[in-house]
This record gives sequence, C-alpha cells and structure tokens, in this order.
Amino acid sequence: MIKISRLTSLAAACLLLAQPAYASDQPAVDPAAPPAAEPAAKKSEADIAAEAMREMQESELFQTYMGIMGELSPLVSSELDLETKLERIEKFDFSEPTQQRLKKLFGNARPLHFSKQKLADGDIAVDFKLDPLKYHDEPAASLMNWSGMAGRALVKSDMRRVTMTASSDTLDMDNKELTLKANGLTMASSQMQGPLDLWFGNGEARVELVTVTPKRLPMTVQLQSMRYGFDIQAKGKTAVIGYAGSIKAIKWGEDSVEDANLAVRISGLQLEALAAMNKEAKAQAAQKQAPEAQLSATLAMVMKHGVAMVKQGVVLDVDDISARYHGHKAQIKGQVKLAKLTDRDLQNFDRIMKKVQLRFDASVPLGMVRELARTMMGKQGGEGVDKQQLDEASEQMVRSGIDTLKKNNWARLEGDVLRSTLVMNQGKLLLNGKPLSLSGGKKSSKPKKTAKPAKG
Repeated sequence: MIKISRLTSLAAACLLLAQPAYASDQPAVDPAAPPAAEPAAKKSEADIAAEAMREMQESELFQTYMGIMGELSPLVSSELDLETKLERIEKFDFSEPTQQRLKKLFGNARPLHFSKQKLADGDIAVDFKLDPLKYHDEPAASLMNWSGMAGRALVKSDMRRVTMTASSDTLDMDNKELTLKANGLTMASSQMQGPLDLWFGNGEARVELVTVTPKRLPMTVQLQSMRYGFDIQAKGKTAVIGYAGSIKAIKWGEDSVEDANLAVRISGLQLEALAAMNKEAKAQAAQKQAPEAQLSATLAMVMKHGVAMVKQGVVLDVDDISARYHGHKAQIKGQVKLAKLTDRDLQNFDRIMKKVQLRFDASVPLGMVRELARTMMGKQGGEGVDKQQLDEASEQMVRSGIDTLKKNNWARLEGDVLRSTLVMNQGKLLLNGKPLSLSGGKKSSKPKKTAKPAKG
C-alpha cells in the first residue's frame, strides 16, 4: 500500500505547527480606571489548555488542515485495492473551497501534485511534489517556511510490492516561544503484501539537523542525525514488529550527549488477529462516518482486537536503550513475556501479573557518574572555580550517591560499573535479588480485632 498518506499527513501537520501559541498576553492596565468590582477568577491550566484547543480547532488554519485530510483520505482508503487507489491519485485535485483556503493562507491553491506513468517493465511510478509553503501570521508573530517535498512511489507490476522515497531540504518555524530549523529530511520504505493479504516491510525517516532556540532561555539545542525506523515481518503464524530510533548527538551550550539509541521488538502477534482487525478497519472505512465517530469506532476496534492478540501471549524485547556522555555509555536491556491469558485472568490483576515474566538489566559506568557530578558542581561553582576543589566536591557527591543507591538496594557496584537488575516471575518482583511490593506495601488480609465493650 502506498504510504502517500504519511507524507501528506506530515505536510498538513507541519502547517499546524506554524499556528501561534494561544496564551494571550495580559492587557495593559490603565491606572486611572476604577478597579473592577469583582476580579476575574484565575483560570486553571486545564481551562487554559481547553480554551487553546478550542481556538485552534476553530482557526482557519486548522479548518484548512481538516479539509485537506478529508480530501486526501479517499486516496488511501483501506477498503480499496491498490489499483483503484492509483486511479484516484492520477485524477486528484483539491475541491474549490479547499483551494480558496490554501490560496488565502499560502498563496497557492494547488500545492500538491501527483503524476503517474507506466514503465517499460510494467511497473508504475507515482511522482509526488509538495510546493514550497510559507505561512505568516503577523499579529501573532508566527512564521513557517517549508522548502517543500518531492518523492516517488514505485509499484511493481504484480501490485503486491511498493517502494517509496521522499526528501525535503528545510523547514523553519518561528513564533513567540521558540525558533526551530530542520535540515535534510528524508524518508524511504519498502513493503510487500504477504500472508492473509497483510503488508510487511520496513522504512525509515531521517533528519540531518534540528536546531531549537527557546525565546525565554539563553541556550540553543541541536539534534544531529536523527533517525526513526520500523520493520514488520511475518514469522510463521505470527508477526514481529520492530522500532528503532537514534540521535547521533544532542548538544546544548558546550555540553552534549552522544549516540542516544532506542530499539524494541514486539513478537507473537497472531496474523489471524491482525487480519481480522484489518478486515474490520476496511468495513469501517466503507461506512464513511464523521471524523469523531470514525475515531471512536477505531479506538474501540483497536482495543477489542488488541486484547484478543494479547490473550495469545506476546513478547516485548528491549534490545537497546543507551546513550554516551563524555565517552561513557549507560545502557538498559530487557525482556517482558506475557503468557496466554484466559477471560478469567483478565478479570484479576494478580492473575495477569502471575502470567508475566520480566527481566531488565541497567548499567552505568562510574566514569559517567563522575562526569555528570563534575558538570553539576561546575555549574554551581561558576567560572573561576578551583579545579582541585571541583574534583573533591564532585567525588564527594559521587560517593554519597553510591552509598544511597546501595543502602536502598537500587543498585550494586561491580568493579567500576553501577548495575541494577529487575526480575519478575510468578507475580513476585525482585530488585537486585530483594522483593518489591507491586501494591506499594502489603496490607494484612485479616480483619483487625475490636475491643468488646465491658459488661456493666
């Protein structure tokens, strides 16, 4: 299935990012004006957030976004076969109302273009292009410049294999809160239709550099060589889904963290259950419900089939959570196994916990702990702090921290590495070999004896 929806969703979502913050400035106070009889009640954070959400949903930019997504959805509707989708892509054009909104906001009524051609070997190439977009809300001091995006989807002649590539040069945003610049955006995927007509494959997205400068903080944060990838494969009657993300370096001021990684896998997902969910998703899409009803139905469907898949047993492997600081690497690895569940198990938390097997191992070298302590103490001491005093204070902080970790059994010291192991089996949770309570402390199940009143 062509993942045009992901690209167009990204394009439309980025338009929303240019929307100004809705926390309005307080009006100036006229000293000659009489005081108000009753001061307005201070709004809670929840009220402010709700008001901001309402204003965003009522904004012209959001309405344009909803119109775009509504008109693009038929191109990727899950109840259609790939050949029909290709026909719709070739004939696509935005409606007149959406074109008018796009013209007003971006000066371009038709920023998205598709072209389809049949190649000599029978394959079909779909080229797509998003024109450069510029959005400027002068009263709100909000600005977005996007260089646009271009890419190609290649559909093999058997209609069961699709590859896609796309790229964008720059995305710049600026508002009252921050400035953001992203350079070198690329995406690629390869998919193939497999057992039970399910789609399998892999893909990744990369961003070479993201620079964020908060307006209220004297600092700039850089994220270098960001990558996100997924991999979905069939294994017998089950599927294995893997996700991985990495950032080569996170820099702020003169400091940085390098090689931040996350890699996880979920295995044991029954293909028949996935196919059943896919079939129901197609049926829902064919009903053409309103967006709110569609979302509600989708959530209910995912919950229903998700429980069905979990009941058959699944395994979560945490292959790598790690990062380096000044050359020292901290890492977490682990696995969670959930055995098959019965309906009776699902009614009782303790029964579910007895079906869980878990082990996580964490390691932090003392070298990293010392570097972190030096950084913290150096900031407290300011410029010109004596190096010997800094070393002594940092080492004291390290020793105190290690003593606290060991005393509370949070970690153990093996050579020059702090380690911690969390294990769960048969409902019993152990941290470094000592039991932990899942409920935060056991309470006696026996009722307390009450004193009998004295006989008169």
